[in-house]
Amino acid sequence: MAIKKLTPGVAERTVLTYVKLDFRGEWEYSGSNYGFRPAKGKAELLVVTEAPAGRLITHYFVVRRRPDPSPSSRIPTDGVLVPERENIVYIPESCLKVKEGDHTKCSGGAK
Repeated sequence: MAIKKLTPGVAERTVLTYVKLDFRGEWEYSGSNYGFRPAKGKAELLVVTEAPAGRLITHYFVVRRRPDPSPSSRIPTDGVLVPERENIVYIPESCLKVKEGDHTKCSGGAK
């Protein structure tokens, strides 16, 4: 199967109601629209959702960085959007796999 060329403003889309997000790798953040995109070619995103009866499910994504349409502009939907005061995440990719449970890990931090 051929890999599609990445075009600004054109992508697959997944929208989920989430319990937890785990941005792995290096990400850029735009506070004006609560948008995230990989700082380099791609980065992993884990999204934990809640199924009926409180079961947690982890969805795995690899988000590819889209090229900028011009040096001064960026299409917000070319990245991951996490609107303020909502537990909804917009992802410009399809899910690669799903596993039962919460598979996010704490990487350490202050002790």
